[in-house]
Amino acid sequence: MHAWESGDFDDFVTLLAADAVMSMPPWEYWLDGKDAVVATMRSPGTWDGEPRPGRYRIVPAPMNGEPGALAYVRAPDGR
Repeated sequence: MHAWESGDFDDFVTLLAADAVMSMPPWEYWLDGKDAVVATMRSPGTWDGEPRPGRYRIVPAPMNGEPGALAYVRAPDGR
């Protein structure tokens, strides 16, 4: 969470396991594997690109008894 909020994307990537998965409701997609997660997060169309300090807030939110988090993105107008 700290790596993402602080904008340290390289640190975030080192934390991912090779078999990492990611889904992002309400969008219907499933990212399977570290390479897929990293490629999507680095895509210019994903949340305006890589994380930057102050752009994201991550809140712990365990899901189905497993670790999880909610990501809040600050809009360009500050909301």
